[in-house]
Amino acid sequence: MIQCTDDGAEFVTARVKCSLSQIFERPDHDMLTGLVPAIGQPDGDGDGVSTGLPMLAVQANLFEGVGIAIGLNLSHKVVDGITASAFISCWAKTALNDGDDDQVPFMVPKFDAASYFPPLDFLNSSQPSSAELVGIIKHDKCITKRFVFDASKIATLQSNLASALAPHAPTRVLVVSALIWKCAMEASSKSSNIPPSSFLLTMDLRRWFEPPLPQNLAGNVVGILVVTATASLKVKKRVMRQ
Repeated sequence: MIQCTDDGAEFVTARVKCSLSQIFERPDHDMLTGLVPAIGQPDGDGDGVSTGLPMLAVQANLFEGVGIAIGLNLSHKVVDGITASAFISCWAKTALNDGDDDQVPFMVPKFDAASYFPPLDFLNSSQPSSAELVGIIKHDKCITKRFVFDASKIATLQSNLASALAPHAPTRVLVVSALIWKCAMEASSKSSNIPPSSFLLTMDLRRWFEPPLPQNLAGNVVGILVVTATASLKVKKRVMRQ
């Protein structure tokens, strides 16, 4: 059954008391969060999600001087990162076409993801729900860090790991994420109380199918990989090094 409220999308305008250049020079997590429309509150059923949220909310941020940034809040119930990226890209190109519709890359979304992923009995499944995975991030204290890697250094990391991971070539995201997690675990292992750590990675499943699924397949076509390193594993690794 499809439920539709016919409420449409929400659009708000915000004035930001700084220049756009300041956002690029000193990116701040709280500031960036404010550029995205804050909509709705949990509906009280315990899953932390409001069923009354719009599928799409847009916030136009007007900076001091010259500059504008568009913040979007899309429901993860209907889109994933690839779908959202395609939507934003087509929207931006449509806005820049100066009325020439022939120059706009028109992408027709496919809404038949259920034919590739039949419904599952989540009530009896041992897999964590999306609400539980989101809760891991929201309920714990989070620290955000920004690292800038040189493209040539990332290429070197990929080359060093290519033979060990053959025939699957490591991606840039994989090698950089692995390096950051490795450094974080080594730093925590210097403490007598070594807490367990987990690495959560989401990936686009479209290109991993054989044959690959179409890139315009709309929906949540993502896989979630969670790797956990316990204290015993870290201690064992440290002893082996010694």
